[in-house]
Amino acid sequence: MNKLKLTILVVIFVMIVFTGLVFQAGFSAGRTVLNSSYQRDLLSETDLSPFLHAVMQEHLFREVSAELPGNLALLITGTLSRVFDQEWLSEQYLLVSDQYIAYIKGKKDSPEAFIDLQQKKKQLQKGIENALDLIPGQIIAMMGFEPQDLKELAAGLVTEISLPDKIDVSKLLEEQGVNEQFSKMLGKLRQYHVHYTYLPYALFMIFFLIIYKLAGLAGALKWAGGAILVSGVMFSLFLQCIRSYYLKQLVTELAFRGLPEPDMLLSSIRYVIDTMAAISIYFALFGLLVMLIGGIMAWVGLFRKKPSLN
Repeated sequence: MNKLKLTILVVIFVMIVFTGLVFQAGFSAGRTVLNSSYQRDLLSETDLSPFLHAVMQEHLFREVSAELPGNLALLITGTLSRVFDQEWLSEQYLLVSDQYIAYIKGKKDSPEAFIDLQQKKKQLQKGIENALDLIPGQIIAMMGFEPQDLKELAAGLVTEISLPDKIDVSKLLEEQGVNEQFSKMLGKLRQYHVHYTYLPYALFMIFFLIIYKLAGLAGALKWAGGAILVSGVMFSLFLQCIRSYYLKQLVTELAFRGLPEPDMLLSSIRYVIDTMAAISIYFALFGLLVMLIGGIMAWVGLFRKKPSLN
């Protein structure tokens, strides 16, 4: 094998490794965070739902405490937590994630996502009425109300909380200071979705045909299989570095920001990373299998070329 041919093979080997990394990133995302069924598994298998509920409780208490006195704020926050429970929150999470996934895949033109609160506002008023019924009459009187005025008081409290009929998710993200980055990320994912979903297959085929012309079928299988093996191992090591080192830094940052129950969020992230790591291992094993097939074919070819002793 001359130097030029070897140089071309090495360059294509590196390009297959890079293409494999892109393919694994896109394929893993398509099987995890960009997959509606996986999002449902994520909620059922991890602590993501309790985490979201804990964050909501902390946020609601902070907002309500700014408008109402202490004991009344606790009462209203407890009612809000029961009305906007984990099951409802999980449903909204899935609805919103489905809308974003549809936008990324080009099935809708706008990344807008909304959460409808109209029905929940009615349940909230009824829940506050029930909670106020538990307060002794003399305390209600000290607040300047009669027992028959509880319905009016509950309606007033719902108005005081000032919940909208629907929530624009982008505004929630804007309040957290991440809407601009999130919108850019959605735009990039939508823009390159076709590229990282389908382009790697075409590149793999082109690279394999070039190697086949240069090194034959057995050589093509060995070179391509080796590149796929290396790519799978590299992607797996990259994910393990994220799991082992980056997540530790993330825990510290979340705790510093006062985010409740950061370990719950981390369990969800680890679940996603572990799924992606499993995909990378299968990818590497596939490369190893292809390389072994190429090696066996080359060995059989050499054996057949040996002159007969007879």
